[in-house]
Amino acid sequence: MKQRVITALLLTPAAIALILYASSAWIGMVIGALCVLASWEWTRDKLLAVQVRGAPVLAHRYLRVAYASTLVLVSLVITVLLNQAAPDIVYKAF
Repeated sequence: MKQRVITALLLTPAAIALILYASSAWIGMVIGALCVLASWEWTRDKLLAVQVRGAPVLAHRYLRVAYASTLVLVSLVITVLLNQAAPDIVYKAF
């Protein structure tokens, strides 16, 4: 608990400075990175709970590499898809 309070005390001024002085692109990148890290920790916690023969599944090196590679690939695909122009039908509807 003490470590969490110290972390919060250190990160609060940085978060306030980011919100007040950074451009919206930087804020978006930081929020995106925080979401990726939070999802990484959450899924890691859930996958470590899955056990095969008494050992966590995610404890194996090759599975961790495959998991991280999948996350990177999904992130890249989402980024490419979101940066595409909207189809003409969308513009005609409005």
